[in-house]
Amino acid sequence: MKKEQEQKYYEGTNIEVDNNAYYKNVNTGVIMPEREYVEMIKREAEELGISFDECFTEDDMFVLVDEDGNDYYTNEE
Repeated sequence: MKKEQEQKYYEGTNIEVDNNAYYKNVNTGVIMPEREYVEMIKREAEELGISFDECFTEDDMFVLVDEDGNDYYTNEE
């Protein structure tokens, strides 16, 4: 079993692991898997010397979407 599947949250965050979640850059339209987005935010927070939560909540360039780029929350049942 992969380490990521065993984890409930990404290491050092309060973000639950969800393999169906993606993040879309609102300026470019580029979609990336949630895992890559979380790692990017972790790096940015470290570079800026702020907490992950501060960096995550201040990020307004990305929105949570499904694999096709549709709003993630409208597709939940």
